[in-house]
Amino acid sequence: MRNTGFGIEPTREAALEQMRAFAPTMGKHYEKQRNYDFGPEDRSNVSMLSPYIRSRLICEGEVVQTALAAHSYRDAEKFIQEVFWRTYWKGWLEMRPSVWADYLSALQEYQQEQRNRPELASAFEAACRGNTEFDCFNAWAKELRSCGYLHNHARMWFASIWIYYLGLPWEMGADFFYRHLLDGDPASNTLSWRWVAGLHTKNKRYVASADNIAKFTNRRFLPSDFGEPEVSVDKHSEEFLRDLLPYAPLPNGISKEGSLTLLICDEDLAPENSPFADARVDRILGLSPKLIQSGQNLSELVLDFRVAALEDGVARASLHHMAPGRIVSDRTELLTSLQEKASAPDSLIGIIAPRIGYWKEFIDALRRDAFLNEENLVVLERPWDTHLFHHATAGYFRFKKQIPAAIETLL
Repeated sequence: MRNTGFGIEPTREAALEQMRAFAPTMGKHYEKQRNYDFGPEDRSNVSMLSPYIRSRLICEGEVVQTALAAHSYRDAEKFIQEVFWRTYWKGWLEMRPSVWADYLSALQEYQQEQRNRPELASAFEAACRGNTEFDCFNAWAKELRSCGYLHNHARMWFASIWIYYLGLPWEMGADFFYRHLLDGDPASNTLSWRWVAGLHTKNKRYVASADNIAKFTNRRFLPSDFGEPEVSVDKHSEEFLRDLLPYAPLPNGISKEGSLTLLICDEDLAPENSPFADARVDRILGLSPKLIQSGQNLSELVLDFRVAALEDGVARASLHHMAPGRIVSDRTELLTSLQEKASAPDSLIGIIAPRIGYWKEFIDALRRDAFLNEENLVVLERPWDTHLFHHATAGYFRFKKQIPAAIETLL
């Protein structure tokens, strides 16, 4: 198995090994050191688990359990809260799909505008290449492109400089991150950029500070004072809160009778403990990221990581269910296969619910074009998501109050 991006091997085995290795550090040491960006040569103060959690090569509950096995809740609270941030973002966006639609619409407009405004295209390209007046920003841009990773604090500083001092649209920055981050996730990435831009929490934006950068990079960077932000961001998307409808449970008998084709994409690669774990599966189809690559325009580094992670997930699913598995990269081939399956008696297709983002759009279109419905398509979600998404109605500080009860219920 190949390593891709920062030496991170895209397998569940590697994820479990990394999680166990970092477990002793998930307590007070993490709390004290987590905000420091020591540079790409030293990531010992952070877990480096986010690419694995993003693809659910390991699941959030597994990480929290590991932390609590090594530390008290009080000592590991900061680390655990970071794990729950990703869940919060996903639940928040799940209830506000219009925010994702507005983001895509604005991004498309700016991409079109680049064709008509050479100065915007030039400024965007310079920022992406790390050719600006800000040395720290340039280093982070190059690190992102070469490693597929940035420290969380550096992501905030980068986004702030991009928006307030380079005057570039936040949507273009979010897209740049998504295409190059190994842990790029539609919810976490898009909403984090909105938070920096002051669009998530009313009257609260994140403005980079030269002193803060100098301190938390251990003086690797000593930028001059940035001064007052030169750009303000106008809110342009409405947040229409919708109710989350529960997904139906696994149909009676599917674990013993009938047959199921299991679809797997790179959003959920832990079939051993998925809601389909006990189902009678007769075929596994891995949905290649290349099926939606035209919409995502991922970097080669990220695409390679996701393809390799999917290969690992399909292989484990095949072993777990004792069923043949393969990866499909051609939409027409996939559509034909699913149409044949859907028309067969006592035959079902199953998938873990894709969340707001590129995969959900793809699956929704596939459902329509293959004539899939509730009679032949089984969509399930993990109890973690079912329990927690409903609490993402407001800010994170309200959401995090639910963490102790959620741990008691889910773990």
